[in-house]
Amino acid sequence: MEQIAGDELPDVDDDSLIATGFYRLGVWDDEPDDKRLAEFDGLDDMLKTTSETFMGLTVGCARCHDHMFDPISQQDYYEMLSFFRNVRYYDKPKYEWDSSTYSPLIPPQAVFAWQNKKDKPKDAKPPWNGREYAMTVRERSAKPMDTHLLIRGNAGRPSKKVEPEFLKVLAKAKPSIAQSPNPFTTGRRLALARWIASPEHPLTARVMANRIWQFHFGRGLVATPNDFGKAGIPCPNQSLLDWLAAEFIDGDWSIKHMHRVILNSKTWQQSSRPIAKAMRVDAAGRLLWRHPTRRMAAEVIRDNMLAVSGVLDLKSGGPGFDGFEVHMENVRHFFPKKKYGPIDWRRMIYMTKVRQERESVFGVFDCPDASQAVAKRSRSTTPLQALNLFNSRFVMQQAGLLAKRLAKEGGSDLTSQVARAYELCFGRSPSVSELRVAIEFIQAEGLPQFARAMLNANEFVFVP
Repeated sequence: MEQIAGDELPDVDDDSLIATGFYRLGVWDDEPDDKRLAEFDGLDDMLKTTSETFMGLTVGCARCHDHMFDPISQQDYYEMLSFFRNVRYYDKPKYEWDSSTYSPLIPPQAVFAWQNKKDKPKDAKPPWNGREYAMTVRERSAKPMDTHLLIRGNAGRPSKKVEPEFLKVLAKAKPSIAQSPNPFTTGRRLALARWIASPEHPLTARVMANRIWQFHFGRGLVATPNDFGKAGIPCPNQSLLDWLAAEFIDGDWSIKHMHRVILNSKTWQQSSRPIAKAMRVDAAGRLLWRHPTRRMAAEVIRDNMLAVSGVLDLKSGGPGFDGFEVHMENVRHFFPKKKYGPIDWRRMIYMTKVRQERESVFGVFDCPDASQAVAKRSRSTTPLQALNLFNSRFVMQQAGLLAKRLAKEGGSDLTSQVARAYELCFGRSPSVSELRVAIEFIQAEGLPQFARAMLNANEFVFVP
């Protein structure tokens, strides 16, 4: 609800406004050559993201013509688009890169009132001048803009006018667009959000349950999480998906509840050890006869390194940190960092994501392009990943910090140091042979190199 229409809720607060930043993750052009085309490209991204994320339908394919495979017409597309027609991005104030604090968010009411104030001087600065706020969306006014079907999707060729309608293939009911509780919105997205989040919606709960399943097992019950339509891959276990969807609704749409259900299941708690007979039938493990072994995501690997070295900053909220050195000329230039300090030791979720720029160390671990939504992150194993883990400044620094921690907590006894390293990195004790080899390695190469080897081990990087 808040992601789709956080600014239209009866009780608007900072959290609900920030949630609409979901729509700022798409593409936009601050200085487009064709402003009208850029406007509809932005609206298309909102509709495409909403339909794929929450309904698992590729509605965006009908922008120019009727969908070739699914029963979604071009008129359906523009009727859905009309829910977003009034949306615009917040105008961003000047951003100070060296700022260490965040000012309170600027309420949409304040922005709306200022823009419509008739007696303000021409050179007057808005009351929020110089203050930072989250990048979100809002509506132009409470009066809805007209939406027209565009011939071949061409912004310069409007055709007949259309009104907001739900997808006919999913619902026969008409949208109930009530008077917005806020004077600066149309209430259209709120009506759409309530329909999507309704227990009677045939897809939303299934799509979200499938995404949670995919998060844990690497592959959804529906292998095409953004496409539950005819072009998608059919679900091989529809009964299980339906049960998970019903459990999701009965659990008050709680994602935490679904995590608990899956993690307590026998399917999740299986060993990852291979069985010869099963390997002959299903070597890829698609039927989940064993727990799938897979490499952890880039963010998890980095945060785990910080955790085992003992420097991970668990503070919640507040300003994030830059993943690059930022040099200003006419435009910003981003360069890999050469030094890391406590400010960089927060969880990776707080790292400022730069569009079309990959983080220098962990960007090679299949971090997706931040300028577009992706249904599933790929997981590769490449030489560049191994080289970054072994030679990068960040990993070398963390290996040194881990070595200091082992020396402090394990004392001068090598056996204690190795045992503590295995406990921190692998969550287990070393075997007799592992202990012997590790001690010999430390005696030959030193404790920092041993710590470096532990951070590069498959057991550290992969989910066993």
